[in-house]
Amino acid sequence: MNVILFQISVVFILVLCDMNLHAQTYTLEPLDSVITRIQQNSQSNQSSRITNYNATKSPQWYHLLPTIGYNAFARGISINFNLSSIISISDKKRTQQYQKSEWKRTEDIELTRKTIQAKTAYKLLQNELEKAIQYQQIAEIDSITHLIKKKAYENHKINTEDYHEAKRRYLAHQEKIFDMREKILEIANQISQLQQKELFLVAPFINI
Repeated sequence: MNVILFQISVVFILVLCDMNLHAQTYTLEPLDSVITRIQQNSQSNQSSRITNYNATKSPQWYHLLPTIGYNAFARGISINFNLSSIISISDKKRTQQYQKSEWKRTEDIELTRKTIQAKTAYKLLQNELEKAIQYQQIAEIDSITHLIKKKAYENHKINTEDYHEAKRRYLAHQEKIFDMREKILEIANQISQLQQKELFLVAPFINI
């Protein structure tokens, strides 16, 4: 009779547990928010680089001023323009424009790379979260089963083999959940670095 009651209690607890576990979910920052942040960082980096570059490369316009003197032969004032200075400044402007164009090109390439990397990591993170939540349900059921069988074992209602099997399953799933948690943290950290802001993520078994 006790064995039957024990089995019924196990089934009843597992059914209730399964009902609650299906309500588990996670909250994750939208991908659009992540991509927008990466784009804003790229634009800011590019603007800062060009601003700093312009500050150190300001043109020396006084070189363009004409030289004024006295022409003894003509017995009058002579005004001379330094054509080489004009050419030099023009060359510098072309060089600066080329440098800015190169920075923009490389920044656009880097932005594309980060965007693709972020989208790939985000999709992988979603998949890992879904798998982890499903596995968490199994792990919690095994945890309850382990506690019930431990109590039954202490009361000499089940044999040692049944208890150790329940304990083995419980410990194996706990280790698996830990590995999944570490992988999720690693992916979330990658996305955080890409957007230079901590990724908002809340799940039943992890808070960051």
